[in-house]
Amino acid sequence: MAIYKADKFHIDIEEQDYPDADCKFMITLWHTPKGLNSRELIAVGLTDNMPKLQSTRNKGNVVESVTLPQELKIPDVSEKQYNNLKKEIVEMSQMLKEKEEYIKKLTRTHVKDY
Repeated sequence: MAIYKADKFHIDIEEQDYPDADCKFMITLWHTPKGLNSRELIAVGLTDNMPKLQSTRNKGNVVESVTLPQELKIPDVSEKQYNNLKKEIVEMSQMLKEKEEYIKKLTRTHVKDY
């Protein structure tokens, strides 16, 4: 087993979505060596099952789970588009509320009852 100490690590989970792929998922572990500005590949893992992610905390004499192991969900293109549209709608709704408040303020200030 190799042990690396680095300024940064990067983990990629790639869904291999083509008919003749060797495995469904490829997991790559990259690091940025100390003092360098490059990303270097450390290890590659292949599996047909969605990898699980778990957070743990080492307290010196015991390692405790912070989260239970959980499967990651890789969004498909339609989910990304949906999430982007949803975000835009929320932002536009907020902007619309601000404009409505501004119009109300102008109306109270400048329009008199006749």
